[in-house]
Amino acid sequence: MLADTLVVNDSVADRNFVKTKTMSDGSVRINDATTLLEPELLTIRHQTVGGAASLVDRHLVQLSQTQIDDNGVARTAQVNLTIAVPRSPDFTTEVLTRLVFMIKQVITGREANIIRGEG
Repeated sequence: MLADTLVVNDSVADRNFVKTKTMSDGSVRINDATTLLEPELLTIRHQTVGGAASLVDRHLVQLSQTQIDDNGVARTAQVNLTIAVPRSPDFTTEVLTRLVFMIKQVITGREANIIRGEG
């Protein structure tokens, strides 16, 4: 079970994400340094899809930040990581950890390129 408060470093400082909502399939946490009008949220959700022979467990980790623009309109940016795992003993935690690590390597230092739509 994850702690109610998760500490996440954003490469500048530690951010405390405090659980504000528990759902049957996950939870929502808010960065305690942000406001309810302009929150930074960490959402973690889980879902099982497919039939008996082809069940897949999906896990979503989402970070979002809402900002109020100069016209008073709330706008939200978000980053999602979805991990989809077939129910098979071949896909161990080590395999999935390696895949997540490689995704992090692909993104690191290339954020601007990816946001510009480069592939």
